[in-house]
Amino acid sequence: MSRVVLGAATTVLALNGVGCTSSSRPAVADVRHHYFDESGTALAQWDFIWDGLSAYFDAATPDRIVVRHKSGGSTSQFDPQTDSILLTSATEDSVEVAAHESTHLCMFHLTHGASDTTQFRFFDEGFANIMGYEIAGDGALYQQAALQVAAISNQQGNVSFAQVQDWSTYFGDPESSAGANWNAYDVGASFDYMIRDNKGEQALHDFFADIGITQDLGQTFTRLFSATEADIEQEWLAYLANVTVDQSAPTVVEMSPSNDAAAVPVATTELSVKFNVAMQHQVCISTPCGDTGVCYTNAYWKDLDVLAVKVDGALKAGYQYYLTLGSEAHGCPLKSYAGVPLPYIDWSFTAGD
Repeated sequence: MSRVVLGAATTVLALNGVGCTSSSRPAVADVRHHYFDESGTALAQWDFIWDGLSAYFDAATPDRIVVRHKSGGSTSQFDPQTDSILLTSATEDSVEVAAHESTHLCMFHLTHGASDTTQFRFFDEGFANIMGYEIAGDGALYQQAALQVAAISNQQGNVSFAQVQDWSTYFGDPESSAGANWNAYDVGASFDYMIRDNKGEQALHDFFADIGITQDLGQTFTRLFSATEADIEQEWLAYLANVTVDQSAPTVVEMSPSNDAAAVPVATTELSVKFNVAMQHQVCISTPCGDTGVCYTNAYWKDLDVLAVKVDGALKAGYQYYLTLGSEAHGCPLKSYAGVPLPYIDWSFTAGD
């Protein structure tokens, strides 16, 4: 499930090299593809995602991943029975979301289905976030931001194996009126980072694989690390206690179109706002909607620090657009990853004739 909501690593993984033929002939690129739409058409632009996944998951990476789409809705999904991912209209071009959902498929196969059970969803969702942002090129920024969120959760007493293994309660339901605790993804990611940082990349991979055998945290910790569940939990909490939380106030560093811009081309396909820090990925934005071509339902987080709104069709010539970053009427400010709110900011521009 994606972290993107409508009103949701350190090093970019190296791609696989292209093999060579005999020295008497020039090298020929491998044209075999791995992503396809529902009609069977290859989505070659996403093969690099598969390369990144395969470099980590090896044989657990599905050879063929089908990409399905739906209009509306707030969350993307994955189906390990058909090795397919479902993207919303707002996230259909998002590398991070496609990689996130594809990671779930790989993890499901590596753990023989254990990762899709409620007690192990915390590390599955966390690692899907890590891989999604690493493959999209935002790994370092995501790790910094996620650890800050998890550190704050730890300070509030909201981090423990007992809590995260009751995932349906800890995360909640994004379709319910109460919404979901999207910080849960970052807490899950912080556990994965702790294992990777303290014990090594191979140890994290071995942990995932061994959970598929034992189906039990305690047994896996004993088998791999000669430690109890309580030992590893204390190591996790100590890791988070050492994280420095950045309480910098979020600010807008760029708007496209710029605020008060005139004669903005009606053919503009997307509006975007860039912030100075990574932001929590709730879409809190007020837009005109109607027949204007601009509506919050087409808003999504393009990057950790970039909020975008896809234009539906074209901008309305001669129309003056008024938007607000945040929704004061719904008590919904935009916030930095550390939880510092952005003041409500008005944003206006006029489409050209």
